[in-house]
Amino acid sequence: MAAPVQGWNHPVLCNGFHWDDPRLLDRAWLTHAPSRQGGMGGARGGNGPPHASDAKAVWLADEFSLGGVLMGFARYRERRHKDGPAVVLGHLGPGDGRRKSERVVSLYFCGADFDHDIDGEALRSGVAASGLMAAVYSTHSHLTGDPPVQKWRVITPLRPRFDVADFRDLREAQAKWRAVCCGFAEAVGGFELDQARTDLAGAFYLPSHQPGAPHESYLFGGEFFDWRPYAAKVSAPERRARGQVSYSSRSQQAAPGGPQSITNGGRALSGWARAGYAETFQIADFIADYAHDQVIDLGTHDAIDIICPFAEHHSDPDQPGGCWAVNAGFGDQTPTFIVKCHHNHAETGGAGYTLLDYLAKMVTDDWFGFGDDFEAAQHALESEEYNPTISQGGEVK
Repeated sequence: MAAPVQGWNHPVLCNGFHWDDPRLLDRAWLTHAPSRQGGMGGARGGNGPPHASDAKAVWLADEFSLGGVLMGFARYRERRHKDGPAVVLGHLGPGDGRRKSERVVSLYFCGADFDHDIDGEALRSGVAASGLMAAVYSTHSHLTGDPPVQKWRVITPLRPRFDVADFRDLREAQAKWRAVCCGFAEAVGGFELDQARTDLAGAFYLPSHQPGAPHESYLFGGEFFDWRPYAAKVSAPERRARGQVSYSSRSQQAAPGGPQSITNGGRALSGWARAGYAETFQIADFIADYAHDQVIDLGTHDAIDIICPFAEHHSDPDQPGGCWAVNAGFGDQTPTFIVKCHHNHAETGGAGYTLLDYLAKMVTDDWFGFGDDFEAAQHALESEEYNPTISQGGEVK
């Protein structure tokens, strides 16, 4: 394999990385949204749509050489906007073409984002000390904000690969994978990890930089990452049985929504809420089942951290977390389901959205796989599975 020329748009080779390493001929699967010119999510030159944020993008699995994958994570394209070609770090099987955890068959790489102004030199020292093979690169918003903040991504190959079928169910696989991602962050120095990228079907943008902006990439020689000791530290999560919902008395107040909802979608759900579904809807369960790739932390399973549906209105859109969803009836003081975000949403002047606005945004952004069929989505939101019947005193009928 010919060695590329090291330079401004080529990686710095570290820790004995060499292009003659026979392991670079190993085969690995990635899943990408093809661009006009094909290749690894556009890594061979494609800059056309669809991109990672395109809800209609068809995500297809392809086999690559390990060396080709690492090179794809080390060479840049100039791009004014962050959105662009991206990949899932493994094989997504048959399905509707959308990027969903349910399609994940195997993962061949682990990725970690460090967005909290981690010193690049300290991070590279941590990767070198870990003895792992890895690609390290600065992301699109690296040193471009006010104040400028360092933002880095690290990708390492796995051995053995992470097979979802080895676990009891998707819920267990996701819990184990989150532990693997945190273990990888620990292995390369214990730096603070962006939890939003720890989903099985998490998408990683390929390297790009704003015009004239600083950008750096490095390839480290070393061993593949053995994820098994980290996964073994986490017990399989136990799921609460459907219908085990209680609170002392049902709210006698009008259901949220109606005139106080500030979006058309939120207002459209006001009838659903007034019919009583807001007081029974198990939103955390629904998101975990239908939109697991939007979950940051499963928490107690009744109260989960999620990516904010209105993250584009955060003061820093690159920080999509800070939002949680809580099942109706979780504890004595939760008469309705809850969706709440910490962030000040600039579009509303900080006034905030109602829980129906949040739920409607999830539907219209196709979190749940219903496309633009709002009627089908509402039918699912009314299903008995996610709306247990509750009597006064919390007895389940």
